[in-house]
Amino acid sequence: MNSDANIIAAKSPNLKSRIYFTLKLFIAVSLLIYLFSVVELKNIISTFYSSDIWLLSLSVFLLIPNIYLQYWKWRITCDKLLGEKSRRKILLSLFYGFPAAVFTPARAGEYFGRGLAFKHYHFSEIIITTAVDKIFIILITSIIGSIGTILFISKYYQSSIFVTVPMIIVFLLLSIITVAFIFSDKEWVYKLFLPIFKLKLFSKIGERLLILKKLDRNFVFKMIPISTLFFFCYLLQFMILIAAFSHHFDAINYFWAAVLIMFTKTILSPLSLSDLGVREGASIYFLTQIGETSSTALNASLALFAINIILPSLVGLFLLFVKNDD
Repeated sequence: MNSDANIIAAKSPNLKSRIYFTLKLFIAVSLLIYLFSVVELKNIISTFYSSDIWLLSLSVFLLIPNIYLQYWKWRITCDKLLGEKSRRKILLSLFYGFPAAVFTPARAGEYFGRGLAFKHYHFSEIIITTAVDKIFIILITSIIGSIGTILFISKYYQSSIFVTVPMIIVFLLLSIITVAFIFSDKEWVYKLFLPIFKLKLFSKIGERLLILKKLDRNFVFKMIPISTLFFFCYLLQFMILIAAFSHHFDAINYFWAAVLIMFTKTILSPLSLSDLGVREGASIYFLTQIGETSSTALNASLALFAINIILPSLVGLFLLFVKNDD
């Protein structure tokens, strides 16, 4: 019996390695197929020729703080929920998630891609941890985006100020109450679904969700400002790209449009792969409303996709197949 157990134990690491390699290969092949069949790379490359090279370069440079802020959020979350402190693994995990996210609706593949760097954790733990990491940027985008949408409706659809102001006040109050409710009780998710978790089929999920009990106010107070910085870094990149293709700068309107575009992208992301199409459609709609041309909107959106999605994904694809010892 002991010899059989030793044989199984010896085979398990090899089997797990083969599974991880298969997942890596699947991500690589899917990303390449997506880039060459769905994304029109020629159109993306051609957009750069009509831009202001200095502003374009500035937007590319902002990819550095963009990724660093994502890494910072992810490191804090991994440390808190998983107890993972290896900065190297956490950084690799972040980059592994980029190519996996590109070809999946709502960037769902990122939840599995990040797990490829953490072979000693269950995938469900990585999924939960990734969801916690992302919930803060979703909350911030939803709050700011909803206010921007209310103001947009007020201006472009002649909504009365007596309707607009109360709507904003009520929405802010509801947002504060919701956030306070979510984070005042660390076990709220577990309690909400406790009847389901008692079923044998879902008992394992309940066990994994117990890691949410590790969340505390200190964690929240760290994540909110970092997520807010990331949100504004993304907006600044987009604003600069719009200026690069329009060859003038209208800070207030560009900021407003960028907020609305990011909000729309967040809501409709399940309908597209890596938000492609949704972001372009929203960009054309909102930017033409403030007086920009549709070509400027489309070029800025494609450039943002190339800088923030394709470049990190190609780096992540390279890192996936670099020898990384545990």
